[in-house]
Amino acid sequence: MPDISVTSRLIPATLLRAGCAGLLCLLVSTVMACATASGSGQAPDASEAERVEGEYVVELAGRDSARAMLEQAFGDHGLERIDALETNRALYRIRLISDPGPDIVREWVVGDDAILRVEPNYRYSSDDATGLSGDLKP
Repeated sequence: MPDISVTSRLIPATLLRAGCAGLLCLLVSTVMACATASGSGQAPDASEAERVEGEYVVELAGRDSARAMLEQAFGDHGLERIDALETNRALYRIRLISDPGPDIVREWVVGDDAILRVEPNYRYSSDDATGLSGDLKP
């Protein structure tokens, strides 16, 4: 039967000889194994978060004639509702009858200087670790 005290003294000595490089390799291997086991190893991006279908948050360059600007930009695309979200900035939530998806909605406003940003409206909870997407209009 092997002497446990000899074995327990050999392990720390081996680690000391291997130095930090060996320990670093062990840590990197462990992290990579965990990432592979869990899929991509990254937090889900905003596109995977729970998006409110048909709702978008729109920031306008100004508040003058906001409703008219939004109706002009989205009226032909099934604009159902407009809600003001902030009084300090020209921030609005719009609701579309049918949702073509964020990329197409952004295409609708390309070249419209009155619209600074359009992004999907997401459901958030207090334990939600994802942030706003911050996708700017191209």
